[in-house]
Amino acid sequence: MTKKKIMIVDDVQSMLQLTKMALEDPGWEISTALSGVECLNMVKKEKPDLVLLDIMMPKMSGYDVCSAIKSDGRLKNIFVAYYSALSRADIEPEMKKTMADDYVQKGLSFEELREKVHLILNRNKE
Repeated sequence: MTKKKIMIVDDVQSMLQLTKMALEDPGWEISTALSGVECLNMVKKEKPDLVLLDIMMPKMSGYDVCSAIKSDGRLKNIFVAYYSALSRADIEPEMKKTMADDYVQKGLSFEELREKVHLILNRNKE
């Protein structure tokens, strides 16, 4: 069985490490990026199954990163889920505009976060 690749993108190192710890699973390969630019460079090489993407980052926001991924024909099938403390209602218009696939609330328990990621990874892409 091939491992599912998950990339976590957050400009806050402690949040990145905490999320990575929460998602440690034998079936998942986790990579991390501290910026939108780093994420885009890595996504092209790694082609993850899921990008958990923080929205509020300096220089390049999560919205910009998602738009760049979704507008690239080679990358557009990668699942992108915004990972934010903002509520889903707050970002819903941007989710549609940037073609994000899902939303994950920051602050979930490790178990809830793993469950949500598992559901996203097992969803069939059209």
